[in-house]
Amino acid sequence: MVDQIVATPDGPRIVSRGPQSAAGKLFHVGFGLEAAGRYDEAWEAFSKANAMRAADPAEPMTPTRYGLIQAEIVKTQKSILVKDSLATLEEPGPRLAPIFIVGMPIAGAPVIEELLGAHPKIQPMGETQLFAAVAAQRFPFRPMIIVRPGQFKRLRTDYQKALRQRGWKGGRFTDRTLWNYLGVGALLMMYPNAIIINAAIWPMETLLECYFSDFVQGHAFAYDQVEIAREYRHYRDMMDHWKGLFPDRIHDVDVYELSADREGALKTFVTETCKLDWDDACDRALRKLT
Repeated sequence: MVDQIVATPDGPRIVSRGPQSAAGKLFHVGFGLEAAGRYDEAWEAFSKANAMRAADPAEPMTPTRYGLIQAEIVKTQKSILVKDSLATLEEPGPRLAPIFIVGMPIAGAPVIEELLGAHPKIQPMGETQLFAAVAAQRFPFRPMIIVRPGQFKRLRTDYQKALRQRGWKGGRFTDRTLWNYLGVGALLMMYPNAIIINAAIWPMETLLECYFSDFVQGHAFAYDQVEIAREYRHYRDMMDHWKGLFPDRIHDVDVYELSADREGALKTFVTETCKLDWDDACDRALRKLT
């Protein structure tokens, strides 16, 4: 079955995206084979599908190139935001306590945001990508850009302007942009009361689910097993750095634990971690999702 799909006219060109492309069909076949317990064949399907995605001319970069860029960003962030520099960079900020949900793909972030979004005092903004957009010209994701006084205030102003254009009403909100893990330091400097939720499940499950997922675009690392592991290492390295700087501001959350212990873990997460009054709507939302 796998060889038949690869041999279709769409196979050699590898230019189309979506479920009807050869790669998309292989991902679908892989899930079916996995469900049937035919694991070797499923692995073959997923491997060939990812090879097609990696070779697709529509993909903006190769898995290796993606990894090199991420490594440079992590190195730069770790060299600029360090303990000795925090005191000189700190700025007064608002009392607003947004919740930023970060992490790797397929680690439960959408579930976390949806259960929080059911709370009447939280506005879920989704995967906005706004911080990266406004930070591109103002924050040192590249070594040649230098942090200047007042920069985090300007970042916050630009970010909130972009949020309002997306319908933000001015109260507490969640932003579920996973790649914000690279900018946790800047986010916490922008919002001194912000809460960072690191969506984190069993690492091996995260790595496998990335390899088995048919990402439309923008996840070049997911097409190669070595690069998936490298991306996970970058993510863990970056989060460990932020935890060293802001030990009380970052919270690892396993969505499976929330689902398994609604009376304990879920209520603690909502009331103590996120500083919200308990609302049964959060429990109802989680029940629907799990």
